Amino acid sequence: MNWLVEQGHISKNPIKVHKLRKRRDDGNIKPASVEALQQFLSSLDQGTYTGLRDYVICMVMLDTGIRTKELLSLRNEDYCRNSKSITVDKLTAKTRIRRAAYLSSHVANLVDMFISRKPDEWDDWLFPNYEGHQLKVTHLDKAFARHSQDSGIKLTPYQLRHSFATLFLKNGGDLFSLQHLMGHSDLRMTKRYTELDTDYISQQHDTFSPAKLLTQGKSPRLRKV
Repeated sequence: MNWLVEQGHISKNPIKVHKLRKRRDDGNIKPASVEALQQFLSSLDQGTYTGLRDYVICMVMLDTGIRTKELLSLRNEDYCRNSKSITVDKLTAKTRIRRAAYLSSHVANLVDMFISRKPDEWDDWLFPNYEGHQLKVTHLDKAFARHSQDSGIKLTPYQLRHSFATLFLKNGGDLFSLQHLMGHSDLRMTKRYTELDTDYISQQHDTFSPAKLLTQGKSPRLRKV
């Protein structure tokens, strides 16, 4: 824009005129450690509706890597008990591509239990607010802020998506499956969500280095020259 002003193509830089700010770099968001996640989850009061709801939400996000807006757009019918999966409709998916997000048995049981405790007269949102209506992203963010203060662990819903990606790879998952699960059309975007520490990378190298595979079971013998 500055170059366009200098060349006389425009009179003013619209970025400066409208005081537009640089978009937040999502790459700066760090995944939470397993210990931090355990401490955060243990602080949630599952004896209350909101505490139980937020606990199940955390587990679903950590199990699927689903986006917050996609999660809060789910209805009861989007959850399939038999296949232990949730369907993200193309109208709510960020990429406008319909996809399935799979749940582990433990998390599927949590969703079953949560659904059974919701009043029948409530709207059919899978994770509604305490009045039975659709839970908004801003309200969930505020709930996480309160939980962060109570637990001493600062955590956001969006950070759970980063944690899912990193922990999925550390647990043995592959990058291409992760791309599908996160609903990315470009593998480069998937890589932005992962942060692997140097100790883990070193351990992976020690395990899978081709040089090590070529020399397994062979001991070098020294000979006289």
